[in-house]
Amino acid sequence: MATNTNTNIATSEYARRRRELFDITKALRDFGADALLGRPRIAVIGGQSTGKSSLVEAVTGITVPRDSGTCTRCPMECSIRGGTSSWACQISLLRTNSNNTSTSAFGARISNKEDVELNIRRAQAAILNPHLNSDSFLDKSYDELKSLAENNPRMLRFSRDTVVVDIEDPDGTDLFFVDLPGLIQNAAQDADIDIVRTLVEDYIAEPQTIILITIPAIDDIENQQAVRLARIADPEGTRTIGVITKPDSLTAGAIGLRTKWENIIKGVDRAHTLRLGFYCVRLPDDAERTHSRDEMECIATEFLRTTPPWSSLHNTSRLGVRALVSDISELLMSIIEQSLPDILAKLEGLISECEKDLEDLPEPITVDPATEILNRIISFCRDLQAIVSGQSEDKGFVHRNRAVYEKFNIAIRKTAPNFQPFEDLDKYVLGEDPTLAQDLNTEERPDTVMPPMDLYDVRRVIKESTGWELPRNIPYGAKVTLIRRSIELWSDPTSDCCDEIMTILRGEVDKQISEHFGRFRHLESHIGPIVRNYAVQVSVICKELVGEVLGREDTPYFTQNLHYLDSVYGKWLRRYKSARHNPQYYLITPPGRVEPPVSRSPSGLSYCPSPEEDILSILARLGYPGLKNEDLARLRPDAFEAELCVMADVRAYFQVAYKRVIDNIPLTIQRSLCQKLADTLQAHLVDKLKLGSPDASRRFDDLLAEDPRVQLKREELRTQLKQLREIQEKLQNF
Repeated sequence: MATNTNTNIATSEYARRRRELFDITKALRDFGADALLGRPRIAVIGGQSTGKSSLVEAVTGITVPRDSGTCTRCPMECSIRGGTSSWACQISLLRTNSNNTSTSAFGARISNKEDVELNIRRAQAAILNPHLNSDSFLDKSYDELKSLAENNPRMLRFSRDTVVVDIEDPDGTDLFFVDLPGLIQNAAQDADIDIVRTLVEDYIAEPQTIILITIPAIDDIENQQAVRLARIADPEGTRTIGVITKPDSLTAGAIGLRTKWENIIKGVDRAHTLRLGFYCVRLPDDAERTHSRDEMECIATEFLRTTPPWSSLHNTSRLGVRALVSDISELLMSIIEQSLPDILAKLEGLISECEKDLEDLPEPITVDPATEILNRIISFCRDLQAIVSGQSEDKGFVHRNRAVYEKFNIAIRKTAPNFQPFEDLDKYVLGEDPTLAQDLNTEERPDTVMPPMDLYDVRRVIKESTGWELPRNIPYGAKVTLIRRSIELWSDPTSDCCDEIMTILRGEVDKQISEHFGRFRHLESHIGPIVRNYAVQVSVICKELVGEVLGREDTPYFTQNLHYLDSVYGKWLRRYKSARHNPQYYLITPPGRVEPPVSRSPSGLSYCPSPEEDILSILARLGYPGLKNEDLARLRPDAFEAELCVMADVRAYFQVAYKRVIDNIPLTIQRSLCQKLADTLQAHLVDKLKLGSPDASRRFDDLLAEDPRVQLKREELRTQLKQLREIQEKLQNF
């Protein structure tokens, strides 16, 4: 008595675990876990007319669509849950789109087996016509479905979406399997051969999939395309099951085939060894389908028991549908149970990924719309101020602006007067002053865009500017003329600088608009034009102010930085005089040219000592210290003394004005454009939004309408996360 009780308890526990595994597997399927988690399953494959449909009918106890040629044009996944109180069937559509899988019921639960076949046809038609509403197929007749297939050019030939048939059967055995379209052999259907083969290959390539091949007994196993595909996917034969169908097609004279199949099913034929082995099933013909399930099973059992070579097998556990179903059910449940730890680990990773994706989405708005909009405006303006002032972590805006200002610096620097203190420009050239090159924070050494002017060119300008001045008075107009030639070139670089900074600012503003308001399409569309129009207004004022700053560099030419002006004047005068009296050092193309001696100044910069410096050094040793170059000049008058002084004076003033303008223009742009916009934008936006107007509440509700795509994504992720956690809980409790 105790033994029977223990047996019943063990049987009950085993059944409970099978039910739990069944529920878990179904949940994984409905979630679309095949690609994500690698759900174990059985894939039934075979060629046309190999008995595949008859096998499916025998296993499920239902009638499936049968037509000549290829009838199954999309996968059909069948689940059988045994031990239920009554028979029922639910057909569903499992669709995959952009990595999202959804399962939806197709019609109501079916309680009459006679209704299943037509409803499967309807479901398959709905799958093959994704452009039509699935519900429109629920009441179509067989003739209407046939007409639709023949006269609808938009109907798909095949689909990867799946018709799901969930069966509850009091006499059934728990089982999941996928019936795939039959492999096509008919050359007239060449267009479909590759489609079906690829679909089968993709399914059986998964290492968790058990491959079940239907092979007619009358055919040579080597000629079966399904067998070849299975060997490619499972070369070791560790997850393939062979099912020999139509054993009643073997005549008494087919001795060779009888012997071969006997050796194969016994495992003697080493060329066709499978670890999971072969089974042989006799399936009912058309006349026998009217019998009950038990009657058909008895007919098949009697045939296999009395007909060679099957009757000669001592081990009958490989014969009949019932034996096949029992074994593959137990095998599938065992594989599913073994796979659970790996599935659970993958599931935890998916949950973490789903949670992160959900966290990355913005939270739904829970505050008053006006408050939300105002908070976003404040945040937007605060971030823009931090970016403009260089206080944000991302210094990209500042770096881009500094690059533009450096470019402006170089452009202005290139307008320096190009004075050459020689009488013949064809022979001599005075290069760039190395001390001035240090003014630029760049490796580039800009060449002047000004045409060279020698001593005669400067003399000509002086002569043209001379009025009623007394002799030895250099007309101031000559210097004005020469200074203007450089300064009048500053307009274009200044304008370009303004435009480039405005482009950078506009890009940063657009970026911040997107980040702060992009979640709400209507709000972004409303705020964007207000901000951009205001930026244009500010830029117009900025250009006016920049124009005023640049206009100050026009006459009168003036500076109070006299110390620097005198210092630079003396430097350039010495440089010009040195070159003037030592032209041999500045020959353009002299073979064997003599380089001027190089010394180091206190600052470490290289320069060429002039003969005057040598003379001053000698005089100092002779007891005449403190003399300067200007003192020597009186000892040796120069016919071009006036021209050299004008060159030095103009070049010195350019240096003073250049250093002034390369700071004043960027500072004006920064303060009157970038900072002005950032500092005054918040007040402008608040004013334009009219927060206190009577219709403000309605307008703000409309502006805060969330992007439907974000809403949909959030709902999908929440649903997905809920499903994942439910599956995780089931797995953890198993």
